[in-house]
Amino acid sequence: MITSDPFGFRKDVELFRSKMAQYPFSENDLNLLVSIFKQACLYNTVVSFNDGLYHRNFLKSIVYDVMNAIIAITDRRERYVQLNIRSSVEHIARIALNKEYQGGEFDETVRRKDFSFLKEKKNKEVWSYLHNVYIRACYFVHSSPKAKLKIFSSYSELERGDTKFNYSNTVKNLHKLVNHITIIFLTYYLGDIEDSFFRTKSEIKFLLSQNMYHKHFS
Repeated sequence: MITSDPFGFRKDVELFRSKMAQYPFSENDLNLLVSIFKQACLYNTVVSFNDGLYHRNFLKSIVYDVMNAIIAITDRRERYVQLNIRSSVEHIARIALNKEYQGGEFDETVRRKDFSFLKEKKNKEVWSYLHNVYIRACYFVHSSPKAKLKIFSSYSELERGDTKFNYSNTVKNLHKLVNHITIIFLTYYLGDIEDSFFRTKSEIKFLLSQNMYHKHFS
């Protein structure tokens, strides 16, 4: 029974877990999905409470991408999982690079040289991982043979999924990605998080892993 839930997170998480339990996920899969959902809730709360937030639209788009990636997993659509993964990496890179639209066609474009810059000047381990995730996602978005998509499948075959889908592996990969995005998110928005959860630090603890919470807030 929920006794204290000022933001409604616990109720939302219970409803989310119940919804995901309808699919053939293992208990570990469910726990990882809940962790993904919680981190997206953290991003969304900071966005909701701060109209003048640094690159607010990019952060809103990450929430959108993460939620849609979960939906694509339940629909067994690997290509759309990867499309949302690629988009979320691009958005967190735009935040780190301080990309701004100024009327030019490529103002917000993230290029290979941008990933090279991020790996050299920022967190090399994190950005090396994110760049590799981005490259793999591009295989799916551009229908590369490396993605092994069923591009010649019939309608009935595609109804059952567009790849040899593995729920657990896909959930693990998405969870690892979101954890890395959160590492960067905490770098740029720590003060905004503390302002959004003024007097309710226990809610931050509920949404983050113990390691992330103790590293940044204890």
